[in-house]
Amino acid sequence: MKVIALLAWKGGVGKSTLTINLATAAIEEGHKVGIIDLDPQSSLSEWSDRREAEQPFVSDAKPRAVAQIVEAGRGIGLDLMLIDTPPNATDEVEAALAVADTIIIPTGVALFDLKAVTRTVRVATQANKPFSVVLNRIGNRSDREANRIRRELNKVGMPILREVIHDLKVFKNSSDLGLTAIEQESEGKGAVDVRAVWKLVSKQAGLRAKTRARKNVSEVA
Repeated sequence: MKVIALLAWKGGVGKSTLTINLATAAIEEGHKVGIIDLDPQSSLSEWSDRREAEQPFVSDAKPRAVAQIVEAGRGIGLDLMLIDTPPNATDEVEAALAVADTIIIPTGVALFDLKAVTRTVRVATQANKPFSVVLNRIGNRSDREANRIRRELNKVGMPILREVIHDLKVFKNSSDLGLTAIEQESEGKGAVDVRAVWKLVSKQAGLRAKTRARKNVSEVA
């Protein structure tokens, strides 16, 4: 089982939304997926309660229980565990870092977002964990800016994924229904973005697709 932690020192960058969308991209490839929700707001647990599909398995947890839940996931044959962490929460971040195989750091392109990325990257580096930055919630008119930022971050040796997630209504609309972009609009732009980012994330984590066939994820047990 691979463990991927999503970290962001600043709130509002779409980390939780990215977590659930990556989860269903993995499920679409035939993986058995769990999520650990470390955010005290329990937004992912509430999202899970609105779902009819069994996967992903979502556990609302405290930092001290993370290692135990990860081992339980291995015990039931999960292929992937995603960990969603709250911003500015040292205990939760430390618990996630202790078990993570790799780290994904979502960020927007605003100045405040990019300043926060530096701190998150420092934490990941100190933990000696492989990581990548993903540009998230990018407006269509911000693609040029996203490309510029990608070049600048690459210059300073910061690994950043070449694919981005655009700021699309489907992400909010689907999560309100207990779904994701792939489940609500399987061939839409949001689903295309998610699959492209997941392809890079899964490669970084060393997780290969089990099936090439696309499934209706909401029907996967």
